[in-house]
Amino acid sequence: MEQWKNVDADEFERAFQLYVLHAAMFTKYCVPLLRKSKNPSITHTASVASFMIGDSIPYNVLKAALLNYTRQSAAALLNNNPADMFGRPKAVTEIDEGDNTFIRVNAVCPGLIRTNLMPDQAWEMLGTEAALKAIPSRRIGEDWEPAKLFAFLASAKASFITGATIAIDGGWYTTHARV
Repeated sequence: MEQWKNVDADEFERAFQLYVLHAAMFTKYCVPLLRKSKNPSITHTASVASFMIGDSIPYNVLKAALLNYTRQSAAALLNNNPADMFGRPKAVTEIDEGDNTFIRVNAVCPGLIRTNLMPDQAWEMLGTEAALKAIPSRRIGEDWEPAKLFAFLASAKASFITGATIAIDGGWYTTHARV
């Protein structure tokens, strides 16, 4: 219960705008351009914290909301969002064969990744030694590793992947899932 005492409405609202609203607005304004692309794809950056109960309620809750938004928008963007009278995406068998627009939407959930944005002092505060013991691969990820995953998901090689959430965390989530 102590965590809820420290939740600040302004912090929660800023986090909502950053993690969820911006993704929704990006989708809204980019979809018309993406529909003209040969291989349209959107990949959101979530976090393994999306799956956890942790110390930062706004961060964890809203990154989890981003995962749900990813699945919702993946379903909505199947073939230009053909929908039935209730707004549900139509079954593939109901979609006009002339419509080949397929915008893929996925999410990547990095774990601890070393980047230039995180100064050495932050790693010391995280307790790098303790973090390494908690990660089955016994190392922190390098910035190029999630970058390659993002590039793959944007490529035609990932043309059958949509609505997916992929953790890239050295196995940390598999051994620490609490939700």
